Amino acid sequence: MPFIRICQSYGNHNRYREIIQKDGETIASALRRAGYKWDYPCGGNGTCGKCRFWVMRGHAVLTEEESRLLTKQEIDAGVRLLCRTSFVTDAEIYLDEQMQKKEEAAIESVGVTPVQKVTAHPVSRSEGSCFVAADIGTTTIALARIDRRSGQIISSLTMNNSQRQYGGDVISRIKSACEGNAEELQQLVWQDLLGGMKKLGADVMPDELVVSANTTMEHLLMGDSCKGLGVAPFQPAELGLRTKKLSEIWADRSGMLQDILTTQGMEADWKDLEVTVLPGVSAFVGADVVSGICKIGMEKKERISLYLDLGTNGEIALGNSRGMLAAATAVGPAFEGGNISCGCPGVPGAIYSVSLLGRRLVTHTIGNKRPIGICGTGILELTFELYKMGIIGKDGCMQNYYLERGYPLEEGTAQKPICYTQADVRQLQMAKSAVRSGIELLMKEMYLTSSDIDKVYLAGGLGYKLNAYKAAGIGLIPAPLRDKTVAVGNTSLQGAIYYGMHKSMAQQLEKAIAITKERNLASYPEFEDYYLRYMDFGV
Repeated sequence: MPFIRICQSYGNHNRYREIIQKDGETIASALRRAGYKWDYPCGGNGTCGKCRFWVMRGHAVLTEEESRLLTKQEIDAGVRLLCRTSFVTDAEIYLDEQMQKKEEAAIESVGVTPVQKVTAHPVSRSEGSCFVAADIGTTTIALARIDRRSGQIISSLTMNNSQRQYGGDVISRIKSACEGNAEELQQLVWQDLLGGMKKLGADVMPDELVVSANTTMEHLLMGDSCKGLGVAPFQPAELGLRTKKLSEIWADRSGMLQDILTTQGMEADWKDLEVTVLPGVSAFVGADVVSGICKIGMEKKERISLYLDLGTNGEIALGNSRGMLAAATAVGPAFEGGNISCGCPGVPGAIYSVSLLGRRLVTHTIGNKRPIGICGTGILELTFELYKMGIIGKDGCMQNYYLERGYPLEEGTAQKPICYTQADVRQLQMAKSAVRSGIELLMKEMYLTSSDIDKVYLAGGLGYKLNAYKAAGIGLIPAPLRDKTVAVGNTSLQGAIYYGMHKSMAQQLEKAIAITKERNLASYPEFEDYYLRYMDFGV
């Protein structure tokens, strides 16, 4: 079994750690066993090419996928893919130091929700006044610790969802769970949640954890079978509002729960933590959407509203108190930086904004840190600016000069520049076309035009910082809706907070679910025509 030495500093090759790779095992698998958390947007299937590392010493057979996804120059420089590479000898490798720190850096993120300031205001559980609200997204998890008496946010944070090592989207997670990794996926999310609650300053157990999430994330959290989520007619195991103690959720594997608590340095009484999971509509319109709708109050409004939750998944709701249509769009992870060559989540160092100054692009990073990649809002703004400059055409084609090499943005890390490529543009086109097609199809079914819509609410990680002018400029939303658009941040987390403060919200949730009808966009006969039409920019 080869010994793999992991180097931390490119150039001087300082020893960082040694792991053992079993015969025939990929480096990705060996790293996972050793406790490393890494992003595998394609679920480790060798299709995205993003889990890159450098071979400093040792022999690894070049695979067909690596030959396809890496350039000759990269291969000659020793670049390989973690999910494909197996060594036949002892080896020394380099993992990008910035990538190693990504999990830690994500804790500092301020871009997911407008309630991110961490304040010191300790509350004792003996006073019976503290609960934690959580939004479990496919890419990130947002937590807030709340004083139940005042509604004050005591502390809050966002972190990466460690389940990403099993894929960047819900389909990958469902597939992985059905292939025997359900327990591991559940363990990962609870490690994140409990570790996050400890970081919030909850030295003693809060009296409740309120969770809002999409249906797949809630199934993985609660240990429900995901089999019905992966095949038609897409029947969830559970959709209702439910409350259980942590020990009841882990009843069949209490020993594993104890191991998690011990690892986090938590007392055994955390097993009595009360966990409330908010209800959803269907397999693809989950509690995150329903709680967002209720936090905005769409189910009470007489005027028509459009709700867009743009993250790893794209969810749309359209209507008012008399009825709503909702749909999930297959946008893929592009809005979260996934499947983008230099994409990354909204963590410190991510380019989140791009503006044109003369003929020069000016970039801004989260936390004013050194650029490590580009996140969803940055990708949208960059596309708009390049389209405006004529570097990207209406059909999405880049000028010949940039067609092969991509458009360079920043120097980046580990001698790898941050570039926006033709393939990246295509990923964005597909994502934005899916959203726009969904908007247009729901409007058509309800006999509405843009003038009938009173407000557009942009929610989720992308919605918090999204520039509506630029979003309309590339055709993500209809141009007449540009001035009606408001960013509302993480309404899923806000909804969980509101429920924790006002249990009467249960009636609002019930009403919203009762008046909401799900639509499968792919079932519309004209969906393909719409999808092709809105691939173009500026329409």
